[in-house]
Amino acid sequence: MKKIILLIALSVFLFSCSENPNQSPELLSKYFIQYAKNGDFLNIISQINYGDADKKSSSIEWWLKLSEEKLPNGLSKQVPLINYYKDKYKYSSVTEIDKISSEIAVIYIHSKSYVADKKFFTEPTFAGNFDGKWYIIGTKDTIDKDDYNAIGKSKATVIKKYILEKHNLYENYSHEIESEGRFCYELEKIILEIINSPENKDKILKERKKELVELVKYMKQTFYNGSPKYYKFPKYSEWSFVVRGIGNDPFPNYSKSANYNLRWSDKKGIKCDAFSKYPEEISEIFNFISIRRNLKLPTF
Repeated sequence: MKKIILLIALSVFLFSCSENPNQSPELLSKYFIQYAKNGDFLNIISQINYGDADKKSSSIEWWLKLSEEKLPNGLSKQVPLINYYKDKYKYSSVTEIDKISSEIAVIYIHSKSYVADKKFFTEPTFAGNFDGKWYIIGTKDTIDKDDYNAIGKSKATVIKKYILEKHNLYENYSHEIESEGRFCYELEKIILEIINSPENKDKILKERKKELVELVKYMKQTFYNGSPKYYKFPKYSEWSFVVRGIGNDPFPNYSKSANYNLRWSDKKGIKCDAFSKYPEEISEIFNFISIRRNLKLPTF
């Protein structure tokens, strides 16, 4: 019975508009803003966000369950989320839609930030064309490896290249910036080279071996809270904990890479999310370093 109710709810919302929001990026953005201003999560889940039928049904079930759960003040747990969306998108507008390929469009949405005095900011939001229908995939800051896996390599590559080329947060930094900022900037430059020319990956990494050595030095320095005296290549005994969570040597557990993201985000607002956004490329880079760490490369 529960599944039947969910399917009925999904069907009702899928056909509740006179226009089809999924016909184009323009209509998709129009209806997203409209639903967000009203705190209309069901329509956002069922019509706007990308996902298969099972994922949408699961999300609807989660949303309906929240209506039954109560806060200490007696209100439904849906209320804070509805109010958050209403507040964030109350004065929102779409400033630009950039169709960067036949499969991907970037929708720039001007909204109120939920941090720092609620100032307004423009948020790049990615939309994808799936068999002729357009859906929201995620924003520049929220999109991650799970989204990339779900949408497929072709769409993922387009989005990765766009973020790295257009929104590299470190591109204007000088050579004097702190180690974690330099680390992320150099790392993202190498990732972009690999994405642009995957067939030349090994050649690129060999040519950038000096930079790779510096990257690992930055990583060690960051691991030791940025102390300049630790700006050096890890000893063999340090390798396992300095680069834990990266590649296949010695712990292929990407979740541990969050430790680095947290360290960096706590320092002067710098946040390097390359580990969560580009795991495939990160693995290739650090496997290359790991295999060659005992070779007589410069400064090893």
